[in-house]
Amino acid sequence: MIAYGAILILAFESFGLNMDIKILLLSKKTHFSDFINECLKDDAFEIDYSDKLKKNTLQDNIVIVNLLQERNYIEKEIEYILQSKCQKIILLENAMDLYLNCQNSSPFSVYINLQPKNEISSRLLDIEKKIINSNKQYVIFRITDIYGPTICEGIINKLITSKKLVIENTKHDFIYEGDVMQAIELALKQSVLGLFDIASGQTIALRKVSDLIRKTYNDCPDIHWKRKKQEISFNCENFKFFGWQPIVSIEVGLKTIFLSRS
Repeated sequence: MIAYGAILILAFESFGLNMDIKILLLSKKTHFSDFINECLKDDAFEIDYSDKLKKNTLQDNIVIVNLLQERNYIEKEIEYILQSKCQKIILLENAMDLYLNCQNSSPFSVYINLQPKNEISSRLLDIEKKIINSNKQYVIFRITDIYGPTICEGIINKLITSKKLVIENTKHDFIYEGDVMQAIELALKQSVLGLFDIASGQTIALRKVSDLIRKTYNDCPDIHWKRKKQEISFNCENFKFFGWQPIVSIEVGLKTIFLSRS
């Protein structure tokens, strides 16, 4: 059922759990696996596998389901996990895939009753509903576009590496990978449950980002800017209740990318 993935093992006394808990990262072997490893590197090790998981493998485990990347059989995998004896599910999904495929307009929030306009949004909302209506502990993160040294995808990385682009000059919300790592670490705590937006809470025009890169680093491609403007913003206040706060500004985040490339 599951072709690729990684099992991450770590001790959880510091997270409010009294036992060793296995974390199953349900994800294809991509850069995001490295991203999660960075998040848990002090206590985790990774085991590749290609065989079917036995149901007792998930017993008492925390399962991190990565929907930031395409998963062709996610419905079957979710059913499999919900029928297992896993302790908790953490779902990571691309907020842009969800919100921009709904009929609602920005600002986006988990408090809004979303109205899907196509199969993409209907599918994501159905996955969320199944998890919420199950008897499992869960954390669902709707995450805006992530950028940083270990995340090779994303519009900021395209701005840096591409030779020529055609882009709409939208106002966007980007979040630095370290801030997402902090959110995932908090989600491992037994007391953290619910549905949350994970974003910086600040919008910046893509044109301003490219100007900042060119002015500071003289390393940005020529871009043809379309006139269409749209502001994509999030209300991410509800996760701050658990002590989370995005702290890395776009200026500081860009510096880390360029330092990693030097």
